[in-house]
Amino acid sequence: MFRTHLKIALRNLLKDRAFSTMNLLGLAVSMAACLAILQFVRYEWNYDRNSPYAEQIWRVYCETITGDGQGTLDANTHSAIGPALYNSLPEVTDFTRLYNHNEDEVTFVRDGKPARITGTWMADPGFLRMFPQEFLSGDAASCLAEPYSLVLTESAARTLFGSTDIVGQAIRVPGGVFSGTYTVKGVVANPLPNTHLKFNALASYATWYAQGNEDNWDNYWGYTYFLTSPGAPAGPIRQKLAEFSEQHLKEGGLRLHMQRFTDIHLHSALTYEIEPNGSALTVHFLAAVAVLILLIAFFNYVNMTTARAIERAKEVGLRKVAGASRLQLAAQFLLEGALLNSTALLMALAALPPLLIWFGRFSGRPLMLFLEVDNWLAAVSLAIFAASLFISCLYPAVVLSGYRPAQVLKGRFARSSKGQPLRQGLVVFQFTCSTILIIAVIVMGRQLDFLKKHNLGLSLSQVVAVKSPELDFWRDTASYNHLSAFHHEVSRLPGVRSMALSEAVPGLGISGISGGSGGLQWSNRPEASTQASIYFLDVSPSFFETYNISFLAGGIFDVTSREAMHSNVIINESARRVLGFPDTIGAIGEPIAFERHPGRRMAVRGVVADFHIEGLKEPTRPTLYYLNPRLAKGYLSLKMEAPKAPAILERIKSKWPEVFPLSPFEFWYLDEHFEQQYAAEQKLSAIFRLFAGLAAVVAGIGLFGLAAFTAEQRTKEIGIRKVLGASTAGIVALLTKDFLKLAVLALAIASPLAWYLLEKWLQDFAYRIEIQWWMFALAGAIGVTVALLTASFQSIKAGMANPVESLKAE
Repeated sequence: MFRTHLKIALRNLLKDRAFSTMNLLGLAVSMAACLAILQFVRYEWNYDRNSPYAEQIWRVYCETITGDGQGTLDANTHSAIGPALYNSLPEVTDFTRLYNHNEDEVTFVRDGKPARITGTWMADPGFLRMFPQEFLSGDAASCLAEPYSLVLTESAARTLFGSTDIVGQAIRVPGGVFSGTYTVKGVVANPLPNTHLKFNALASYATWYAQGNEDNWDNYWGYTYFLTSPGAPAGPIRQKLAEFSEQHLKEGGLRLHMQRFTDIHLHSALTYEIEPNGSALTVHFLAAVAVLILLIAFFNYVNMTTARAIERAKEVGLRKVAGASRLQLAAQFLLEGALLNSTALLMALAALPPLLIWFGRFSGRPLMLFLEVDNWLAAVSLAIFAASLFISCLYPAVVLSGYRPAQVLKGRFARSSKGQPLRQGLVVFQFTCSTILIIAVIVMGRQLDFLKKHNLGLSLSQVVAVKSPELDFWRDTASYNHLSAFHHEVSRLPGVRSMALSEAVPGLGISGISGGSGGLQWSNRPEASTQASIYFLDVSPSFFETYNISFLAGGIFDVTSREAMHSNVIINESARRVLGFPDTIGAIGEPIAFERHPGRRMAVRGVVADFHIEGLKEPTRPTLYYLNPRLAKGYLSLKMEAPKAPAILERIKSKWPEVFPLSPFEFWYLDEHFEQQYAAEQKLSAIFRLFAGLAAVVAGIGLFGLAAFTAEQRTKEIGIRKVLGASTAGIVALLTKDFLKLAVLALAIASPLAWYLLEKWLQDFAYRIEIQWWMFALAGAIGVTVALLTASFQSIKAGMANPVESLKAE
């Protein structure tokens, strides 16, 4: 019996190749897209879950409270918090701090040969206990205990030494916060990439103490993680953090909080994160898109199958007259569906590896790496196949096998409207999903255009940033003088319009923050100042000219004397409001002071307009710019004449190895680099464009099937209308108006859903567009156009048919 059913199924599928091909391609493409999206979703959901203690690990973060009740949330915290928690609470069983003062990429020198290693951190010994690593050599228990100890990953060890058997060997860092000679104490296997704690080199946190530093409650430039005992309540820890805030940070308007380690990647929106986080909303949205695309394909199969019902009706009637039971007929149709769906699934699995490679490169996720870790793919594939049988095959099998032989053989089946509401409902569902995706594409595109065209308050055109060499300018006067001489030589090159030095450049954010002091206050009227953190940025006097930043009042730094250089500052408009100055002119010459260092006095030299040194996801921050030549050496900004820029950069590049042989020459155009902050949003927009187009195409196939079913069902009506004088255009209008109603209904359902989802997405941006009515109208117009083009094909075909043939068929 099964063999007979199989032969008939194959014969029927091959008989109507157009029907089989459309369904096969629709199902295969949808299944492949669904599997690829679900692999991305799986990768994101499993982020930061590699440690066996992941659910017991927390991170401390800091909230800055301003006078108006608003505040900022920073991932950075004070170095004293970790030891204080560990020593105060039995629930806290371990802790670690990570610190690199924004020097993520460090130059290591061995035998006079430099090499750059990214992901370099100072860490407490607790890091390797909380986040266990696979050690290839060395002792995990003691390798980070002593000052100037170093643990390398396998890739870093091979880069620096050419081998992993290197425990006990020495290597030097020539400058920066990691300056010193280190002894390699361990080598670990390369960590998995699905964590925000990526590293290639770990230096012992004891090195920081050996450099003369102490734990304090003033500066917060590092990250603090702690481990709790299994089942430990979070309440006592939160209470202790509140006590620390009251004891040590009240004057600065700071509060300490804690967040789960596993929530950081998808649910954290703090400033100064170690890496850009993902978005839970995006992941949920993509998961929904994967399911919807699959459902659209399944519903297409239902519509296309029922559209062929007239062709199969006589077959069903004759087989029932010959004695076939309903169960046997249902099994026949189920087998046909199973053959088609299983073939589509095999095609999807064959296309999955190249699709994941492309999708992984596009999204910046190594999706292929985790494909064979467990039986996930087999389980999901079986679930998709089971869903396809239940959703797309069961209904046609039950309906088609239930036709009554007498009605079918008398020709009454063609006039039946049974099942029409369901088929129309499926088309509405398909077009609702497609319309939501189209609206999302329109809104995301407009938001990205807005970000690119928004006035930043500064000019990045033809400005190149050059990273300064890693030398200890604070302690080493010779290195400082050496770099200053080189900068002076560069400023004299033909084509260099202006040159500036700064601790940070646009696109990298502000690395310096008032060390938990709560910012500054207006000395003459301290009650007028709002309690808030003021961000500090070390710059040279030409910084504002190089970036074309407007002064609202006052002017550049007074450099007539050393005392003047250290006592006058420039503030932005946001800082002027925080400090309580009534207007920009009134701020000039007014003294300001640190709350925690009352003996230090500075005077406002100038007020500049707010400008964006960070992306438009963040608001402009109250910032104080001051002149500290030794600290403003992080980056060299060159504004050049466009035609001469390549020659200038080539000359600097050729000279660089002679002057700084241990540091590579790194530069980038700031306008291009600044836009890279929106790379994730641009990729997300492109992904939605792809899937919106895919959903529209697959939904169009379903509409095509429904149009064919409607045209066949109304064959006699169309013939009579043609005999009575109806034109082809009239017939087309008659048949397409119902589909236009479905498209309009889909728009009405999709619009509020899309508005809600996109409003939540736009909330991540400090500067954003407002969703306009025309965006929904444009999406509706696209949906109506697709409906017209799809339905018109079948309608025109029906309208041009010979009415004699259609009436003869009746």
